Order: sequence, then C-alpha cells, then structure tokens
Amino acid sequence: AIELRRLLPGPGGPLLAISIVAASVLIFTSAVGTPLWPHFATGSAAVGLLLWVTSNHGEREPMPTLSRVLKAIGPLYPAAFLGLGLGIHTLVLEPEIGAADAGRNWLLFSLLLVFTSDTFAFFTGRAIGSRRLAPRISPEKTWEGAIGALGGTASISAILSPFLPLQSDHLLGLTAPGELMAFGVIGAGVSVLAQGGDLFVSALKRAGGAKDAGELLPGHGGVMDRLDSILPVLPAVYYGLLWAS
Repeated sequence: AIELRRLLPGPGGPLLAISIVAASVLIFTSAVGTPLWPHFATGSAAVGLLLWVTSNHGEREPMPTLSRVLKAIGPLYPAAFLGLGLGIHTLVLEPEIGAADAGRNWLLFSLLLVFTSDTFAFFTGRAIGSRRLAPRISPEKTWEGAIGALGGTASISAILSPFLPLQSDHLLGLTAPGELMAFGVIGAGVSVLAQGGDLFVSALKRAGGAKDAGELLPGHGGVMDRLDSILPVLPAVYYGLLWAS
C-alpha cells in the first residue's frame, strides 16, 4: 500500500493509516474464509482508478479531493487480489475425491506459470528481441519476448499438468489430449495476464516518475516490483476454479 501511494499524485495525509487498515482487513477476511466478492469488486475499482491516473498522466493533475481518493483506494489493488490468492489456497475442491489440497496446489502451479512467463520473456527478448512492445511504458520489453513468454508458458503448463496433483480430470472432465490443450490455453492466459500486470505497474511507475515502486529489496526494487505479474493472475485462477468446481 505504501509503495503504490508514493506513485500516486496529490497529498496523502491521514489516509495512509486508513489504506493500511483497509488492506489488512482484506487480507485477514480472505484468510478466515469469508465471501471474496468484495475483494474482487474493491480490486477492480482500484484498477479502474489507477488506469485513469496513467491514462491522464501528462495532461493535468487530478483535483485535490480526487487525489486523496486515489491515495486511499488505489493501494487496495494489491491487498484485494492477494486476498483472492489466499482464497485459492483455502479452496476445497471436490472433497469427496480427496482433493482438499487442490486449491493450494493450483496456487503454487499458478505462481510457477507466472515465473515461467517472466523467465521466457526475459531470455527470449534478450536473445532475439528487436521490436519494442510498449516503448513509452517499458522500453526494454519486446514483442518477441512477449510471444516467447506466451508460447513457453503454454508449453510448460501442458507438459507439467499430467504430473501435478491438480485434480484436473475431475475439474475439467476432458480426455487426455483435450486436457493438454486446456492446460496450454491456461498457460497462455496466465502469461497474458502476467505481462499485462507487469506493464500496468510499469505505467504507474512511469506516471509517478519512479524507476522502481520501492526500495525494500536492494537491486530488485520494492514488493510491487515482484508482485506486478502475479496480482492479475490470482482473481482469474480463483474464479476459474470456482466455475470449474
């Protein structure tokens, strides 16, 4: 919350404490198994406000009152979506077939796919990247890296899926070839969301005139610099599992 606040325009004042308390409530309530639709609604509203900030960057500063609202609500984006990540961990899918740990396994699998996407994007872009993906937002990202990340993540997802305890045969109800294709699509979708989250936070940093979101991790930026790719994936996985189960 603190990192996002420093990237947003306008004064903060006592809203810092309010943001931290609200973020803590979102995390706590997700951990104790309460309904999570308020987390998705809060996170989506925060994303909308943050997109407004980045799209209007350079045109005019928001009004002081709106700036304060942005300072209070914008930082709830990471807290709300991290709450949905905890929701994935606590999901019990098909308990009658012994799938009590499937939610946790899906969370770990999702994180693995995000890291896979980041890795393929970096090395593919470094090896053959030439066409800039978003030069005004993140000059080092390339179309070649993005496509490599998408294809690589889809492949790894399909290859690993038969060996992981994800209860996919019960959740998806597909034959083996169909399941491989489905996991390829899941991997590609995770990569698209992860890269979108990375660009989203890069746009916020650009609007805030900062290279990194924070300085907590020397040489690696702040916490948001590490979570940027993960956050958009969590609600998609959570609601995808709810729908499949």
